[in-house]
Amino acid sequence: MRILGIETSTMTGSVALMDEVRLIAEYTLNLPRRSKERRVGVSASLRKETHTSRLMSAIDKMLKDASLTIKDLNGIAVSLGPGSFTGLRIGIATAKGLAQGLNIPVVGIPTLDGLAFNLSCCQDLICPILDARKGEVYCALYKNGKRLTKYIACKPGSLLKELKSRIQPPRASLAKGGDLGSRLISTSASMSIEKIFY
Repeated sequence: MRILGIETSTMTGSVALMDEVRLIAEYTLNLPRRSKERRVGVSASLRKETHTSRLMSAIDKMLKDASLTIKDLNGIAVSLGPGSFTGLRIGIATAKGLAQGLNIPVVGIPTLDGLAFNLSCCQDLICPILDARKGEVYCALYKNGKRLTKYIACKPGSLLKELKSRIQPPRASLAKGGDLGSRLISTSASMSIEKIFY
C-alpha cells in the first residue's frame, strides 16, 4: 500500500510517500517569507506565492524519483489544520481531486496531531505550536501519543502558564512554532525545560 501525504497548513509544506513500513520519499515546499514592506528585487508575484504553484509538480517529481506513477497510489492523507486557510484549501482540494480521480480513500489528519506524532515515543509532555498570527499560537498538549487537551488558539503567556501548571519539573517538549514559537521558547527559560525540538 502506498500513501501520499500532503501538508500545506504553513509556509513550509511537504509531500511524502510511504508504504507499510517506510518513508519512500519526502519533498519540502518552502514558500518565500512575506513581508509587509516591498522587498527590493522581489516581484509582487513571488511575495504572494502559495503552495498552488509547487504542489502538483512536487508530487509528480516525487513519484518519478520513486519510479512510480499517480496510479500506484492506494490512499492519500492530508493536513486539516489549524493553519493558513488558503494553504489548507489548496492541500485539501488537491487531495480530494486526486482521490476522486483515482477512486482511492483520503483521510484528514489534524496538523497538531501530525506534529506531535513525530515525538509520540517520548514520555514527556509534548506541545506542538503553530503561529496563529496576531500574537497567538495554535497548540494542544500530548503525552504518550495521546492528546490531553482540545486544540486551542491562545496567547503565548497563557500557554506558558498552562505548561507550568502541568509540568512535573524539569521536563517538557515543544515542536515547531515559527517566529512566535522562537519567542515563546526564549521566554520559557525560567521553566527549566529539558528538551526542545524545534
